[in-house]
Amino acid sequence: MDEITFKYLSAKRDLKPGRLYLLPKLHKLDPELIESVQQNPTLYKNVRIQGRPIVSLSGTVLERIGQYLDKFMLPAVLKQETHLRDSLEFINIIEKLQVKPDAYLVSFDIKEMYNNMSHVEMIDAVKHAWPTIIKCKHTILLPPLRYILELLKIVLENNEFMFNGKFYKTSTGVPMGNSLSPEITDLRVYEVLNSILRTFQHKQKYQVSTGLGTMAFYLQ
Repeated sequence: MDEITFKYLSAKRDLKPGRLYLLPKLHKLDPELIESVQQNPTLYKNVRIQGRPIVSLSGTVLERIGQYLDKFMLPAVLKQETHLRDSLEFINIIEKLQVKPDAYLVSFDIKEMYNNMSHVEMIDAVKHAWPTIIKCKHTILLPPLRYILELLKIVLENNEFMFNGKFYKTSTGVPMGNSLSPEITDLRVYEVLNSILRTFQHKQKYQVSTGLGTMAFYLQ
């Protein structure tokens, strides 16, 4: 570890616990309901909106450790054949496709991906991705695998946050407010996808992975 990285990780700060909040899923509201509320704003009091739980790690002891690990995980994710940078890249891909009239478009959504993955499978995914990680170009010195795994365990096993004045600790999954979460969950998803595609009979294929789930479509 170089001196700059050490100072970054060990800098004294006013630390605080993680904080849980809900991000409203406004896109899942019924369009007719939205129109009714627009016409009569008083109706909003009766609207129940689903929320996506976010644990903000800003200012916590885990924040910089997660950012440090993410520096090494992200390049490996970007090297995956199925990686998609954003929605615009997806649009650019499908605009160039010439498919047969009988082609099928199939999409998959992973329900609550961040919450349902076990710590063991994410740690194993990083182990399996290590040959790719060490081949990537990194802006800071890459430590040995054993140190990466030790820090990863610290991040995964100490996800604590405060909600309504009480402290909680998660026993599985990763919080959406952690900068490391998209990369380690994506690495695991790539393992699952690749295991399926190794035996997939149709060779012409395209898969798309996002930070919140996975979407794949195969062309016959």
